[in-house]
Amino acid sequence: MLQNEMSLGVRGFVDTRGDRESLRGVHITPWFVEATDGMVFVRAESPTPEENCPIDGEEENFEAIIPLKSLPNPNPPENYLLRKVGNRIRISTENLGGEIVEIGKIEADYPDVSRIITRERAGDRRIVINPHLLEKVLAYFSEHCENGIEIYIPEDPLKSIEIRGQSRTGQKAIAKIMPMRG
Repeated sequence: MLQNEMSLGVRGFVDTRGDRESLRGVHITPWFVEATDGMVFVRAESPTPEENCPIDGEEENFEAIIPLKSLPNPNPPENYLLRKVGNRIRISTENLGGEIVEIGKIEADYPDVSRIITRERAGDRRIVINPHLLEKVLAYFSEHCENGIEIYIPEDPLKSIEIRGQSRTGQKAIAKIMPMRG
């Protein structure tokens, strides 16, 4: 099955410290790739399934938890082709010179995230913001505010969201991010 750097980029949210083996890898399916450290959950859609084509002896549609240490981390980003052959996963990338890397998988069930991830939730408000601006603001608060931050989302999707934080010495900070139109 075809995956790319965006879908496998969820590897940054794998649990590297916990004792739950099922969270120590990236959960890959034909439809999405997901990871969680128990506090943050991230799911990215897989690239279009139409681009996937089975090869003799290899299983196309499979689910697996691939250990973080087994995932290639190419530079520059590229596409990956994953195939299941028996109990092993074959990963092929251009960055590896066309060579095929064969890896194992974690033998565990991935947690049922449908209990925490729902499609429609009553009372939710939708606002669209620039992720680069949000990243910049959160980096600032991450560096200076150790006691958590508060995020205020207005009822009007055209008004700014507000983020507030406080340093351990009590110094306060506030940021406002205007939503994107469209």
